[in-house]
Amino acid sequence: MSVGMRYHLGSHAATFEFGGKFRNAHKFDNTYTVQLTPTPAISLSQFPSRLTNNDYYNGDYPAGPNPHYQDVIAYANANMGQFTTQSTQHADPANYDLVEKVSAGYIMNTIDLTSRLRIVAGLRIEGTQLSTLSFDTTTNLLADPANGSYVSVLPSAAIRYGLTTNDDLRLVYSRGISRPDPQDIAQAVTFTTTGSPGSLKNTATLGNPDLKAESADNIDLLYEHYFTSFGKFSAGYFYKNLTDPIVTEGFIKTNFQPSPVAPLGTYSVTQPINAGSAWLTGFEAAYLQHFSTLPGMLRGLGVSANYGYTASRASGLPGRSDHPRLLRNAPNTWNLSPTYDFGRVSARVGLSYNQANIYAYNYQDGSGGSTPTPGGLKGPFSDIYFYSHLQVDAQVSYRLSHGLTLVAYALNMNNEVFGFYQGSPEYMIQREFYKPSYAGGVRWSPGEK
Repeated sequence: MSVGMRYHLGSHAATFEFGGKFRNAHKFDNTYTVQLTPTPAISLSQFPSRLTNNDYYNGDYPAGPNPHYQDVIAYANANMGQFTTQSTQHADPANYDLVEKVSAGYIMNTIDLTSRLRIVAGLRIEGTQLSTLSFDTTTNLLADPANGSYVSVLPSAAIRYGLTTNDDLRLVYSRGISRPDPQDIAQAVTFTTTGSPGSLKNTATLGNPDLKAESADNIDLLYEHYFTSFGKFSAGYFYKNLTDPIVTEGFIKTNFQPSPVAPLGTYSVTQPINAGSAWLTGFEAAYLQHFSTLPGMLRGLGVSANYGYTASRASGLPGRSDHPRLLRNAPNTWNLSPTYDFGRVSARVGLSYNQANIYAYNYQDGSGGSTPTPGGLKGPFSDIYFYSHLQVDAQVSYRLSHGLTLVAYALNMNNEVFGFYQGSPEYMIQREFYKPSYAGGVRWSPGEK
């Protein structure tokens, strides 16, 4: 709900607004897994192979039997006496139950001091109440309650000055918050035990019911220019000071049992935490142009492009004296999209680039022992990174009559790699290639001629 009122302060036009809202969110995960164990063992060869691949992994590995899931389930349902059943219903470590109530109200005032100068100032206040049920490793049930409440005061102010008819300069301050994901709060537990009890090959992922909301003070300076023909150029500087940023950290736990069904041992654990403080700053620019002044069919040409550079630094990571970049914060990113819109034809090609960036902070002991030591920014036992990613996509459509449009698109045309490495690209953890995807179809918009 919001209400606005126009008024004059002397000769200056102004608008006063106020409003509020209430949100009550109930989020939960009550999934479970049923495991059927045949006694005696059943050979997969008795089921028909529904999937064939004559060039599986370029012929380096033979493809085994590939029965259809429905065939196996139909056999199990018809022969339940040949199976023992184990279910995680009501006792799945990934289950959680969360209720989040947010009450918010705001006031805002806009005033035009001159034909070129506008000032907007406001205040938003949010109250959050949170209650969760997480997996209790003692009772093996959803029975570990956690509750919390906090009030956030979020002021903001913006000044816009029109340098010319087509040029604007904006200065903005704002304060905002980012709440944790429900699955990060509730104590979901997953684990693997591929190693011996004393090795670091056992892994576990935990939630953190003590997570606090991340807050930020933001300053933005933005210049905008509007072209006489259709188009826009903008460039700006930004700075953000973060309190309690939420990051994912890796560490070692000895004599640890992540779940009642997990063996006691040494685990390499990942968990979301609040990391003290951080800042990020950078520059961004965007260019949008439709070349409508060109002759003939060339006037359908256009381009959309943007570039961003970001520097960041996290402080207060538990057990670390260094100051790594923030998670998932690439130093350089850019997008370039040539476009064409003329008559019935519309086409786009998109190039999108993200430089390598940190996926998770890591502690690891290369000797195979149990003492957690930070690996630093480089090397095979340091932080875990995404590979740099440059992807090429394309889309074209042709508008027919009676609301029909032919559409075709291609994704990941260059078969770009996705994956992770540790410290330096030569210390690969995982690399994935998905090959290009192509699709086409017909879209119908009723009512169009």
